[in-house]
Amino acid sequence: MLSAMGDPVRQRILEMLSRGRRSAGTIARTLDMKPPAVSHHLRKLREAGLIVGIRNGNEILYRLNVTVIEEVSIYLGELARSLQRTEGKERQ
Repeated sequence: MLSAMGDPVRQRILEMLSRGRRSAGTIARTLDMKPPAVSHHLRKLREAGLIVGIRNGNEILYRLNVTVIEEVSIYLGELARSLQRTEGKERQ
């Protein structure tokens, strides 16, 4: 999951989706990318569980999977606190 988030293009897609649902075409135009390249990145994000697609007529709108994003945020916060405690002990 974290490797999916590490790609700069995927980070930009996640930032876009944090502001609302978007179609693949909208994402491609906004990022000035070819649709197949955007589809590749969307597939990686879906496989990681970070986004979901919702059919809306002839198109699919993508949105963040808020539950997973929150879980990742909690995990990273706990990891950061653990690291701070460990570094604090090493300094003593």
